[in-house]
Amino acid sequence: MQISKVTIRQQQKDNLRAFAEVFINNEIKVYGIRIYEGKNGLFVAMPQREVEAEDGTTKYYPYVKIDSGEARKEFDKAVLDAYHQSLETK
Repeated sequence: MQISKVTIRQQQKDNLRAFAEVFINNEIKVYGIRIYEGKNGLFVAMPQREVEAEDGTTKYYPYVKIDSGEARKEFDKAVLDAYHQSLETK
């Protein structure tokens, strides 16, 4: 997997810090990625849909899932690096 480009749109609402779009191999574009501020720092959340189960609870199902741990680390690093760069140019 080659991450070609990451676009950041800053957003300050509660613990949400930004939205991101990631281009992979100059062919695939992933929308709806979010960057949150958590207890242990920033983290990347993949696009997901919210579904209400029959028992009334809310469940979340990802639209995009990266199964390889190494690929996920590479993906998260690219997104967070782009976010930090966007803060510097603000």
